[in-house]
Amino acid sequence: MEIRTAIRLGAFAFTLGAVLGACDSGVFSCSDHQDCTDGSRVGQCQPDGWCSFSDPSCPSQQRYAGLSGDEVAGLCVPEMGELPPEPEVPAGGTWGGDDGAADDGDDDGFGSDDGFGSDDGVLDGGDGDESTGTGGAPEDPVAADCPADPTLALCLSFDAVEGSTVYDDTDPTLAGELRGDAEINEGLMGNLLNLPGADGYVTLDNAPDPDASFSIDVWVWIDAQSPEWAGIIDKWRGDDGYWLGGTEVPGGLTFWVDNHHIDVAQVPTEQWIRIVATYDDDAGRMSLYVDGELVAEGNHDQQPTPSGHALEVGRAVDDQSWFAGQVETVRVWNRVLDPSEM
Repeated sequence: MEIRTAIRLGAFAFTLGAVLGACDSGVFSCSDHQDCTDGSRVGQCQPDGWCSFSDPSCPSQQRYAGLSGDEVAGLCVPEMGELPPEPEVPAGGTWGGDDGAADDGDDDGFGSDDGFGSDDGVLDGGDGDESTGTGGAPEDPVAADCPADPTLALCLSFDAVEGSTVYDDTDPTLAGELRGDAEINEGLMGNLLNLPGADGYVTLDNAPDPDASFSIDVWVWIDAQSPEWAGIIDKWRGDDGYWLGGTEVPGGLTFWVDNHHIDVAQVPTEQWIRIVATYDDDAGRMSLYVDGELVAEGNHDQQPTPSGHALEVGRAVDDQSWFAGQVETVRVWNRVLDPSEM
């Protein structure tokens, strides 16, 4: 399992490195917009030679990538007419080496602001945080994975872990337990949940139930041998709640709300993908997206029925069918995500 995970993460790191641009001492610069890519998303090459990506929380709507120079990394791009922030020069020293690149020292780990979701940046992780197993964080951190958004009902990046307990990144009262063969392993962007497909899952007894519009937002690596009806996110029992998982055909994907469902016959396996499933209560519409592309939709014109049951990551409870693969981030929103956020 560890060897297979290492191979996959190595391949993922190689792919990401290839699209992020030319790396130099832990940073990368750009000469045009095509140098600033993150999967299928293209950022902007700013006039100062650093990449930025869309972030609606910034007045300029753009945030510098975390692998930009230290003077701007992770900061909002200034609006027109606004001066960029001046870097703080260490006492008795200067920024950078002979090549003029900012010296980021030894805290070059990937932190919690990891580019998954609307932020798209990769911030330095610091010297490490033994309590969570991630690369350090500022005081009172709010991860970009888990922004301070009142509509974000659940956010698991699997970085906040103590023993077998997995905590919601923004609400420590929401906690789950690792069960069976489920493991927390180091991933490219912090930790990930490794699920063997035999007897591993995470269960959260007190996960909130949506009673109107909502979205499920998850990054996954689906093994080709993941079994039929494998549960990725399951809060569905009979005709109540919601469920996102596989179909009877390997590689298929289904999304259920109560007794309604939409399906797609095939999604990519053996690679990282982002799956977003939405229910729009106003429109009575269910939608399923893979890497930002709409792949299935259907009608459901009734309010979702709260199930009151535990939420499980990695298992379909009714069918006792376990998911085989890896999960990087799980978010549940009490609203419909806009396609631009995917």
